[in-house]
Amino acid sequence: MYKNDIDYKTQYLWKNEIVQMQGQISSNQMDILTYYRNRSEIGINILKQPRISDYWEQLIEIDEDFFFKLRIILYNLRLFNLRLYNIVYRWMYSSNKII
Repeated sequence: MYKNDIDYKTQYLWKNEIVQMQGQISSNQMDILTYYRNRSEIGINILKQPRISDYWEQLIEIDEDFFFKLRIILYNLRLFNLRLYNIVYRWMYSSNKII
């Protein structure tokens, strides 16, 4: 047990969740950067030739795909928070700590 009275198992679980979430965040960051890069390229094409409907359709498709991914990202963040809460909850009640 460390000076902060948190046992090794709890610290290991917490650290493991953080490491997994960092990997997820890196992946999400790449998706977000790709979205903005693609959207910018299509936006430039729209400015050059505003009447070509394919560009507008591409823009709508990219937005729909990204918003779907964004919902998944937010869902995963909520699950991450629940897992962290569960770790803290088990630690507090297994060691008879009271808030």
